[in-house]
Amino acid sequence: MGRQKNTPFENNRAPSVSSLRQQQFFRDQKAINRLSGVNPVSFKADDADRFELFEQLRRFYARYDAVRITTGIGQIVDWAMVNGMDRLNQRLLIKYGENIESMLKYEEEEEAMLQRGRTFTQETYESSDGRLNSYEESYNSSVGIAQPLRVRLTTFYKENDPKQLKDGIDDIIAFVKTHGLDALNQELEIKYGKHLDIADERPTSMIYREYGSKKEKKANGRKTKAEKKKKKANKKQEKEKEKGKKKAEKEKEKEKVKGKTDKPDQSSGSEKKPQKKRLQISDNIKNTIDMYYSVYDPYSLTGGSIKHVYRWTAENGIEALSKQVKVKYGESLRSFVERLNLLQDDLIRFYTKHDENRLVQGLNQIVRWGLRNGRDALNAGLRDKYGNDLDWERQEDESFSAMFDVTPEF
Repeated sequence: MGRQKNTPFENNRAPSVSSLRQQQFFRDQKAINRLSGVNPVSFKADDADRFELFEQLRRFYARYDAVRITTGIGQIVDWAMVNGMDRLNQRLLIKYGENIESMLKYEEEEEAMLQRGRTFTQETYESSDGRLNSYEESYNSSVGIAQPLRVRLTTFYKENDPKQLKDGIDDIIAFVKTHGLDALNQELEIKYGKHLDIADERPTSMIYREYGSKKEKKANGRKTKAEKKKKKANKKQEKEKEKGKKKAEKEKEKEKVKGKTDKPDQSSGSEKKPQKKRLQISDNIKNTIDMYYSVYDPYSLTGGSIKHVYRWTAENGIEALSKQVKVKYGESLRSFVERLNLLQDDLIRFYTKHDENRLVQGLNQIVRWGLRNGRDALNAGLRDKYGNDLDWERQEDESFSAMFDVTPEF
């Protein structure tokens, strides 16, 4: 029985901080502008240094104290920008027994393990006689993971586009290394109407039949009679399969031409069913999903995997999405929307009194910044610029001077 197709909430781990540095991701101001939101003091997106530090801390708390991401970590980021990484690491080590440095090492180790299982060169999965090497054989069979990328691509294109195999698949593998498997699946779906994951459903025995027998060949390197016979039969089978496929394509073309010239017989019921339209979600729901992921999984907004979330939501509904993200990230979409609306209402009241220009320029991006950084960090910025914060209606007569330079709780 084939394995179930992955949902957008499985196996979508972001690259390590080290990999993102190599890709110059943290220096891509266009990506930062989309993800960070706008600081309420400078009215600009975070700079590269703050954004990278924020991302490191977000990943740290996702491992060790996920609730802090919901309440916001902006104050801790700003404290670390002033006091330095050494002091930050000391405080984290005291409280959690781990710090940013150890977390980054774990990330690199995890990514290396993931790469060994998914991405590799010809030499790493194939020995000189064309068989899968013993490491790949034992690893794939013992844990049941997806077949190696080159094998999966070969299987996919053999079934869907044999011509591509003649042109080579090295460029496609390079594309996956740069843009990720989600991006490739998206391209394949557009062109062929199916994902690469479908190729994984074939049993390992079928892979071996194409890429070499598991039995040892003769010591002299020559093929046995049985092997030659088997190869000949396989070639004949492939030719017949290719011939049948071409015949089916010709028949299909004839039907298309006939369909254009002949009106379908309504009574016979032989007319083709109209293609099912892809379901869509509103721009408002997309914006809410973007806001949520900018807090909990910002890399997905730039890597293309967010489109799979849109499609999944269109097919399964917003309530189903809310339950899925609750399991994965710790906060349901319903709860997040309540926080978003409350923050937006408070900002509208605040700017109505203190700076009406913000109501027509950039409010949405300030909301995004506030959700990522937290209400405390947002209030600190507003007090710095306006002398008041979101709680001004309740605390208008109180002095906030004692609240500056407060060491945040880690």
